[in-house]
Amino acid sequence: MSIAFYLGITSTDAICLKPEFDYYKGKKKVEKNIRTKSGKLYTYKLGTYDYIKFTLDYVSAQNASIINSWWDSNAELLLFTGMQGSSRSMLLESGWTALLENGGGILLEDSPDYISGVNSVMIISKKTPLTKKRKPYFGYYKGKILLEGY
Repeated sequence: MSIAFYLGITSTDAICLKPEFDYYKGKKKVEKNIRTKSGKLYTYKLGTYDYIKFTLDYVSAQNASIINSWWDSNAELLLFTGMQGSSRSMLLESGWTALLENGGGILLEDSPDYISGVNSVMIISKKTPLTKKRKPYFGYYKGKILLEGY
């Protein structure tokens, strides 16, 4: 059983991502600190949002171009997390079997057995995410992806 990640504007155009082992998911806080003349500190917590970062390697030129265009247009994306290689009984217990058999969900060549999470994200890298060509395979790219929730 393995974890699968899909990034896309909708579930129908999602791209399968295979991140390296440096995958990190955490939360960041939105807060305001104000210090008075007397030195007392007031902290106003306004909320939190998701922060996800990872490295991609051996991304096809087509998928790299799509991901770079999402970065360029500040597209609002969905990051799907799923499980691959799970048993049939696990699918029956999860309730996703009917959805997958009726043509719902993500239907890609690397489609997961079921989806366990969805995050609304944007690519926030300062530079174009996938620009380095992977030698000797010049049709493949590598780079870092930074995602933040919205």
